[in-house]
Amino acid sequence: MKRKLLLGLLTLASALLVWVSTAYFSWLGDTTSKLEAGSTVVATASGQIEYALWGESGPVVLFLHGTPGGYDQIADFGPPAVAQGYRVLAPSRPGYLRTPITVGRTAEEQADAFADLIRTLGIDHVAVIGLSGGGPSALEFALRHPDLCSAHIQLMGVSRARLASEQWPNPLDSTMTENPDSITNRLLSSNFAGWVLLSLMRMDIAASLETAVPDPKNRERILEKPEKVEAFIAMADSAFALQSQRIEGFLNDMSQFEDLEVTDLEAIRCPTRVVHGTADQNVPLAMGELVAGRVPNAEIVRIEGADHFMPVSHAEEVMSAILGFLDTQTAVRK
Repeated sequence: MKRKLLLGLLTLASALLVWVSTAYFSWLGDTTSKLEAGSTVVATASGQIEYALWGESGPVVLFLHGTPGGYDQIADFGPPAVAQGYRVLAPSRPGYLRTPITVGRTAEEQADAFADLIRTLGIDHVAVIGLSGGGPSALEFALRHPDLCSAHIQLMGVSRARLASEQWPNPLDSTMTENPDSITNRLLSSNFAGWVLLSLMRMDIAASLETAVPDPKNRERILEKPEKVEAFIAMADSAFALQSQRIEGFLNDMSQFEDLEVTDLEAIRCPTRVVHGTADQNVPLAMGELVAGRVPNAEIVRIEGADHFMPVSHAEEVMSAILGFLDTQTAVRK
């Protein structure tokens, strides 16, 4: 009897292993193919840079993704911007997906690399948007390349090192940077772990939102519309799908942010708008107010009650703040 039970358990375990293995490798192949098909890699003076370019004509918006991420993090912004007459250029920042970290570790180096990308593509000038961890690179781009930058938006962008009183909401952030070789770090940088995490998330979106979004009102905002749920899933995919191809960029970003100081903000001359949520715990509102207070004639749009998932929960307000600003800038032209 015991032998039959053991044989049955072994058979069940083998079948489960085959199912998990088949499902994982199918997902891995599909995800890799989809990401590679959606982007292009071009040789620039700074090195190989991966990018996606949506739209056939119109002013170009250079959209720099957050931490972690990749060009795919910007995909949801593409269609509405294109519909309003813009082209959207979304590179993978160094260390993410197919852009090697050697292209640039610091915000200054990354800004110069994006200038090289723009010149390589034959684009005269762009409006730049820095989302979250893409904020420092966008600031440096506006500072270092005024001839290429016609307008500048900080979308809940990082602008300085965090203060001692501003603890990261997710303790794993500090764990990964303090001990990159830890078991936790190895798990969170593995493609298999990312697949498991994303699969569990899809099984219970409400529970996942409880973990990620602190305010129940903001969770309700996401759950009320299927397209917002899909946008939340897409944002999670852009952070955790193919983690092995994003971990180097993530660890570099976190290291750079520890001592970040963007100087000479007063030298930025292009039109600037800051869009920030008042309840953002990941990138405190004070970081947006710093930029708005130091960049000449910058304006700030505070979205009341919004946290770091506001591009999803408050999508309408965010898109209105971005596109409305770009539409008013006569410098953003073909």
